[in-house]
Amino acid sequence: MSEFIKILNKIKKNYCKDWLTLNQKNVFASCKKLIKSYFIINIYGAMGFGKTFLGWVLAKEVRGKYFPSLEKYNETNNVSKKIIIDNCESDRNFARKLRSIGLRKNLDEIIFITTVQLINIFGSI
Repeated sequence: MSEFIKILNKIKKNYCKDWLTLNQKNVFASCKKLIKSYFIINIYGAMGFGKTFLGWVLAKEVRGKYFPSLEKYNETNNVSKKIIIDNCESDRNFARKLRSIGLRKNLDEIIFITTVQLINIFGSI
């Protein structure tokens, strides 16, 4: 096993919100506030800014489930009422599809991660 894979597995086993950067902590706090008003939140930012790691931490902290894509979510029999979906499309049709899934499956929270903000649809950070 490569050294990189060993380190990555160690991170995945031990991560917590204390490992977040200051900016990630600010987004984390904003997310917890916004979710009270919106059941769908869009976290956005350029590649390499740590959105995936933030998604892992959010899933752990809110007792939700992280999915690397909508396809991976659709492949599972998810029972969690709180989901975080990464690598989402940045268009309104995709956001509407998520809303429809959330309503149909009676989800409590959906946090979806994109590289571009979807304006005026849901809460965005």
